[in-house]
Amino acid sequence: ETLSFGLVSCQTQHLLAAMLNDDDFGSNFLSESSKRLKNRHDYFTKALEEVGINCLKNNARPIFWMDLRRPLTGQTLGGEPSLCSGTGSVRKLNISPGSS
Repeated sequence: ETLSFGLVSCQTQHLLAAMLNDDDFGSNFLSESSKRLKNRHDYFTKALEEVGINCLKNNARPIFWMDLRRPLTGQTLGGEPSLCSGTGSVRKLNISPGSS
């Protein structure tokens, strides 16, 4: 596996520094980002509940702890990887089995 590193241009550094020094931008960005993550989290958990998949409550908005026992073909840890990899590739989700 090859890693590639690139430098950030001076113009980009200058723009980012100005944005980070702007208190109004920072507070608005964090507020808006939090609101959008909450909306997506609520939408996704509601959609999961509608198909019978429950989620644990958490404070990390982009992370969902799903109870996937129902769609497992067998109630073993061996069924988790195939469920996660198959669903993830079809639905463009990053799903990690509980055994990972």
